[in-house]
Amino acid sequence: MIEVKIVDVKAFNLANRTVLVKVTTDEGIVGWGECSPMQPPVIVAHIEHTLKRFVIGEDPFDLERLVERMFLAPYKIAGQALAIAISGIEIALWDIIGKVLNVPIYKLLGGTYRTKIPVYASSMRRDISPQEEAKRLAALVEEFGFCAVKVRVGNRFGADEDIYPGRSMEVVREVRKALGDGIAIMVDANSAFTPSRAIELGRRLEEFGVFHFEEPCPYTDLDANAKVAAALDMPVALGEQE
Repeated sequence: MIEVKIVDVKAFNLANRTVLVKVTTDEGIVGWGECSPMQPPVIVAHIEHTLKRFVIGEDPFDLERLVERMFLAPYKIAGQALAIAISGIEIALWDIIGKVLNVPIYKLLGGTYRTKIPVYASSMRRDISPQEEAKRLAALVEEFGFCAVKVRVGNRFGADEDIYPGRSMEVVREVRKALGDGIAIMVDANSAFTPSRAIELGRRLEEFGVFHFEEPCPYTDLDANAKVAAALDMPVALGEQE
């Protein structure tokens, strides 16, 4: 096995849609990673001005040590943006390791567990009517064979306010009518509600067979979300911001 050292790290903002990370070694082996598309200019700055210096000259096989170093060394600016940037570099390091060993990454991570993965269509929109949303998601299910969809309810950090009164139930009702009972529906509130309002809405959503209720209360308030989870039969999803 050849020994390699990291000589360069570059980040590329692709039209503010995503960030790609290129890690180059002294042997010419290049690893590519990708970051979550949240605030790409900030992520690029973190990679090139905060994190790059912690991996230059290092062995990519020391992956766990390097990831820990990237988390701990700039601890004063810890947070989600830093974690997103680190993830892109880590993926690129795995890519290098796989190329050096000539082994697919999935084998390095434990091998084949399943050969198919169910996927869902996620709507990021609150700016179209429930009828348009239902039509759009039905078309995606028809074209790509999604087994589930996710829609937005409430208003992001809305303090119990909807985009307009009644929209949350209306969009779920329209989507269920368009898709039938064979497609799972999930909802994401983006921290929209207080516990009492989330529980009230959640019980109504359960009547439409909603599969899970994501981030019903502000994500920083674990007790509030736990209260909602305890009161409802459907699962409450949390942790995206961690």
